[in-house]
Amino acid sequence: MCPGTKPVKPDFPVSSSLPDCTVWEFLLWCCRRRRRWEVQGRSMLPTLSPGNQVLIHPRAYQLTTPQVGDIVLACHPFQRQLYLIKRIQSVSDHSYFLVGDNAAESTDSRVFHAVPLDCIVGKVTSFF
Repeated sequence: MCPGTKPVKPDFPVSSSLPDCTVWEFLLWCCRRRRRWEVQGRSMLPTLSPGNQVLIHPRAYQLTTPQVGDIVLACHPFQRQLYLIKRIQSVSDHSYFLVGDNAAESTDSRVFHAVPLDCIVGKVTSFF
């Protein structure tokens, strides 16, 4: 966290867990309806640890809008080749404030501000 900044209390329970991969999610991945992604950093601890594999639903937000508390895969707004797994903390005017559950080790919207919907690649549906 940057010096002089205070931790932000999330508007959602950080302990909200992500479900384990089910047979259904696995079958959707086999049918190419899900994408697999590996968690790299510690920004989503304790929910996700480095090395965890997650399944991403890339079309989750075609018919619905992202909700507060959703865990998403998003591209960095200034480095589009860099992808981040973060939780949506708040929504305003079609922009999404993304935060990591581990504020001390997260580069997120507190640094780069809210992101537009086109930065959100998909919704994290499960992990293994």
